[in-house]
Amino acid sequence: MKASGLTHLGLIVDADDNLSGRWESIKNACSKIIPDFPQELPKTGLIHPTNTGIKFGVWIMPDNEMRGMLETFLAYMIPDESDTLWQYAQEVVKSAKKKGANFKDVHLDKANIYTWLAWQNSPGRQLHQAIKEQILNPQHPKAQTFFNWFKDLYDL
Repeated sequence: MKASGLTHLGLIVDADDNLSGRWESIKNACSKIIPDFPQELPKTGLIHPTNTGIKFGVWIMPDNEMRGMLETFLAYMIPDESDTLWQYAQEVVKSAKKKGANFKDVHLDKANIYTWLAWQNSPGRQLHQAIKEQILNPQHPKAQTFFNWFKDLYDL
């Protein structure tokens, strides 16, 4: 926050399994340097102009309301026409877990999205590539709240 020339700063973190705990941690840390830091996280993400003129934002993945992570959010961008395959990927992941797949329960959303991506053309795309190549649809209505927050925060 004290960097020379800083005008905008965004903090994006995963909620994981404790959204309220994550927000409390952010709020406690930020309140020390931003005296009028808000007590509540808006559903549309926080954008707070500081008294030093910096536009500061907070987004807790996936949507400021529920448990999850980046991969939970990216599932919002799965095209509607792939819904049947997405449902099947989730079933396969659950079955693999029952058969001994040793990923942690907290990483279920990661396993789901990477399984679905493995079945795309071309298989095994990294997340950013899947967005750039529109395997994942950044225009999907479920993702727009985040994109609007990002554009508003950075005046894009």
